[in-house]
Amino acid sequence: MKYFFLSQGWQLRRVWEVSGLWNDMAWRRKPIIIPIGVYLVDEKEEMLLYKVEEVI
Repeated sequence: MKYFFLSQGWQLRRVWEVSGLWNDMAWRRKPIIIPIGVYLVDEKEEMLLYKVEEVI
């Protein structure tokens, strides 16, 4: 698994994998992206930690 922080208010839209943009039809599913519930606060910005599958 891999992990990344995403700032509050931002949305997940386009997901990239090793060979390019994630293709739901080719993979026959959505990518696995799970919010962990751990926040990082930097001055005025809150960022949420996400766990994603290895191919992303």
